[in-house]
Amino acid sequence: MFIERLTLKNFKSFGGTHELPFAPGFTAIVGPNGSGKSNILDGLRWVLGESGAARLRITRQSDLIFQGSAGLSEAAETDVTLDLNDGGAHGSLRRHLDASGGTLYVNGARMRIQDLTQFKQQWRLEGDRSAFIGQGEVGAAVLQKPFQRRLQLEELFGIDLYRKKRDGALDELKQSGDELLRLHTLMGELRARREEIAPDLQNARKAKDYQERLEDLRRVLYHYRRCSEETRLETLDRKHEETGSRLESAERWASLWKNALERLRAQGSEYARRRGELNDELEELTPRLDDALRREMALNAEKSESEFAARRASEERDRLEGQLKKEETLRSELAVQAGRLTQEASSLDVQIHDLEDRLSSRDAALEETRRKRQELLEREAGLLEEARQMDARAETLGLQSRERSAVLDDLRAKRDGMVSKMTESDEALEALEDALEQLEKKRGEAAARSQEMAIRAQSVRRSIAKGEAELDSLLQRAEAGLYPRPVQMVLSAVKLGRLKIETIPAVEGFSCDGSLAPCLEAYLGGRQYWLLVDTMAQARVGIDLLKERSGGRATFLPLERCRSPRPGKAPAGSGVLGWAIDLVAPDPRWLPAMEHLLGDLLVVKDYDTGARLAATARYPIVTVDGEVFSPSGTVSGGKNARSAGAITLRNMIDETEKRIVADKKAQAEIAKALEAAERAEAKAGEALEKQRAAASEQKSQTEALRRALREQTEELNALLQEDSNSAQRIDHCRAEAKKMRESAARARAEIDALPLSVGDDAESARLAELRTQGLLVGERLTAKKGELEKSVRAVSDLRRALSANTEESRRIVQKLAELAGRQEAVLKEKGAREAEKRAVQDQISELDKHNADAARRMERQLLRSQRAQTAFDSLTRDELMARNEIEKVRERLDSLIADNEEKYPYPADFVPGDESADKLENSCRYVERSLKDLGDVNMGALSEDQSLSERLEFLDGQLKDVQHGMDELRALIANTDKQAGTMFNGALVKIDRRFDELFQRLFGGGEAHLKAQEDMDLWEAGVEIVARPPGKKPLFLAQLSGGEQSLTALSLLFASMEVAKVPLAVLDEVDAALDEANLTRFAQMVADYSKNLQVIAMTHRRQTMEHAEVMYGVTMSEPGLSQIVSVKVDQWN
Repeated sequence: MFIERLTLKNFKSFGGTHELPFAPGFTAIVGPNGSGKSNILDGLRWVLGESGAARLRITRQSDLIFQGSAGLSEAAETDVTLDLNDGGAHGSLRRHLDASGGTLYVNGARMRIQDLTQFKQQWRLEGDRSAFIGQGEVGAAVLQKPFQRRLQLEELFGIDLYRKKRDGALDELKQSGDELLRLHTLMGELRARREEIAPDLQNARKAKDYQERLEDLRRVLYHYRRCSEETRLETLDRKHEETGSRLESAERWASLWKNALERLRAQGSEYARRRGELNDELEELTPRLDDALRREMALNAEKSESEFAARRASEERDRLEGQLKKEETLRSELAVQAGRLTQEASSLDVQIHDLEDRLSSRDAALEETRRKRQELLEREAGLLEEARQMDARAETLGLQSRERSAVLDDLRAKRDGMVSKMTESDEALEALEDALEQLEKKRGEAAARSQEMAIRAQSVRRSIAKGEAELDSLLQRAEAGLYPRPVQMVLSAVKLGRLKIETIPAVEGFSCDGSLAPCLEAYLGGRQYWLLVDTMAQARVGIDLLKERSGGRATFLPLERCRSPRPGKAPAGSGVLGWAIDLVAPDPRWLPAMEHLLGDLLVVKDYDTGARLAATARYPIVTVDGEVFSPSGTVSGGKNARSAGAITLRNMIDETEKRIVADKKAQAEIAKALEAAERAEAKAGEALEKQRAAASEQKSQTEALRRALREQTEELNALLQEDSNSAQRIDHCRAEAKKMRESAARARAEIDALPLSVGDDAESARLAELRTQGLLVGERLTAKKGELEKSVRAVSDLRRALSANTEESRRIVQKLAELAGRQEAVLKEKGAREAEKRAVQDQISELDKHNADAARRMERQLLRSQRAQTAFDSLTRDELMARNEIEKVRERLDSLIADNEEKYPYPADFVPGDESADKLENSCRYVERSLKDLGDVNMGALSEDQSLSERLEFLDGQLKDVQHGMDELRALIANTDKQAGTMFNGALVKIDRRFDELFQRLFGGGEAHLKAQEDMDLWEAGVEIVARPPGKKPLFLAQLSGGEQSLTALSLLFASMEVAKVPLAVLDEVDAALDEANLTRFAQMVADYSKNLQVIAMTHRRQTMEHAEVMYGVTMSEPGLSQIVSVKVDQWN
């Protein structure tokens, strides 16, 4: 056998498809380190079933797929194919791997990895761990412990199968020992219990005799009493029929008048209903009408207020317009007067200067006077100049005040805009806070859902735990004594492999609804424990087992003897459920047996239906309660006070298992719902945090607007304060100017008091007069200018007030128009509501009129109905008394039947004898006293003793089975030890001999041997290597040098492969550590071995390459991509 071809497709570093044809002899695979040579060995190991990450040099399975290179993209799957040839016989092995998993094909057919062993044994590849020697594995062989070396040899020669078989037998032997101990303990407990209940058993037998006598007496007494009650019941029935005929006639008349009265009452109810509907409609209309009136009154009040506000605004506008006209007229007059005074002052100044120039040329005698005059004049001029400056300053302040008024208007407008923005920001913040509240509510709901899902999950877990506990209890009950002892013995033998047949009890051959279990148990009876087999021969095998072990009797039903007795279509009728075989779910494997047992069984609901059908039916009938009608004419029924039967118990187990499965499914669904609820809660939390951030940002914006508004308000207030201060300063400047003019006037008076010159009093007087006139004109001019300034401000204020009044009037007019439209709509609605109310009131009046007529008719009809009802009631009482008497007798009879019929069936042809009922009752009381004298009797001791006896007999059979099985296991272990010891020792001798020969060949002398460890168990003794290189004493493998260890290990590996007849050997750089001399001997040895087995070697050494017949070169054409080049050895040489 040899490998004919290896195909690698996208395996590890081999991108694309690479075929390597191999010859039966020596093939060398060469290439630099890291080129991918060892990946060929990995491919061989992988396709032969290896999956270990360490041996395949990977960390995960996907590492086997080509990962891509610079010139070739990454692959999605890998495929390795191995073609084998064995003397013309061909085999193929292909292994595939992709993202969905791996697949193995053997000769084109899909196979599991676990099932590959048979194929490898067929092609002698089961020892591949010794035939495939990878890098470093020679060193690993050197470092092997003796026991590891033994395990490797066992695997190579197939002895490991014996070890596994022996270990399994030891485990079974231990389990059988435990079972044997359990059986001994249980049987001891059962025997002790039998001795304990022996006194109770004797009393129970006496009590049973008394009970049987008492039952006979009670049966006869029941028959006497029933016959008497049935005779009395027939007499009462005849009287009741006569009273019933008279009652029917009275009932017809009472019903006739009652129906007529009911029709009138129905009409009255219809009236009441309609009247109620109209009242409800009227009640609904009244608040709507009141609401319209209230809205009308509210609109009228609002309109009156708006009209009053409009009149007040008009009056205010008229007042403002009058004031504005007056102020504008006054301003014009003041402007004209100020102009005239300005011209007059200028004329006086010219005249004064002319006189002063003439008077300045007076004599020196008046120098002193002139000097003083000059001082006074300078003082006067200075005061006048300061007065003019004060006037100019007041004028400047007035101008600034007017400009400030414009700035104030602008600031007011800006403040109003900021107030509007502030309002919008507050509304936005309020909306965000509302949304935040909603999100918090949603998160709370999500958290509540998560908590609810967690609670439901916990509840389901508790339900699962409870169901599993119930299932364990039911299984224990089933194991304790579900089947008779012979059936259990056969089933145990089949389970233990002692009986080579396939069988189940009939009760396990089908499944059914729980409601059908009692009736099927009642019908099948002992047949539910019949054992189903395929053939008569299998039935005989089971019977022989029971005979051999004295296990009792069991009934077998072979499928080859079964028939299908279904009569045909089931009878029609409301009480018929159908054929039993159609109501159950039979196992297809045992369908013929189920048809044989249940095919002709008809299931009905109750006893009456069964009795009716049984009169003509030729098939068995069973009721749901368990009454069975046999085709022979018998009827069986009743109920035993015992636990659930086999079918019921098995249904309970199935239902419990289904409930557990449903709970686990619900648990998975709840887990998903819980995960979804937790995700929803997290999502709601994220949305809540975002909303909080948005609300915080909006709040910050609102606070910024509030601060800006506060700053704007402060600035406006500051300007208003500054404007107020400016008005005060203007008044102050004007007062100071007035004071200065008064001081200048006083200075002028002093000047005027000084003589101008001798004989020139007229000019001086003239000058003084002119100056006085100039002062007066200046004061009047200043006063006029102040009045003019006030008039200008007053006109500006009045115009602003008039503009505000105009805007207010326009708004009031618009509101009045809106109110008029709303008032018109309300008036229309009010009119419609009033019309609807009148219509409803008219309908109510009409209904009241009709109802009065109906009430009079009802009174007459009621009188007639009462008379008929009185007659009917009288007869009813008579009939009721007769019926009560019948019922009492029937109740006594039914009670008598219910208490006794099940135990003492009443014969149809019973005739009372000479004995009286009193005498029978006295006999019953006597037996009851005798039974009572026995005291408390444990009647369960009878059944318990029977059960204990059967249980001990069954356990004794099981004990023998277990002991027999343990003997067989001990024999199997002894035989396995013998065969494995013989095989291992024989293989060890052969390997030792060949190992010594190869050692001498590679070392040029010396000797080497394999030695089993002494004083150890057969299966635990390891294998030691003792070698003596030429010129040295015998040493253990660990004591040799590195090169000697490598050659020794190679000798052992080749000897093991030769003795095991391995068909091929794959060597991965095993010659890397050898020197030239040893390499020559090694290469020659490999060449010699290649004559009898296929050798594939990955190597760097030239001497090894020279002995190869075919050589492949592996190169790394680009990083991550390996390529294969084929070389003929004769061409290469």
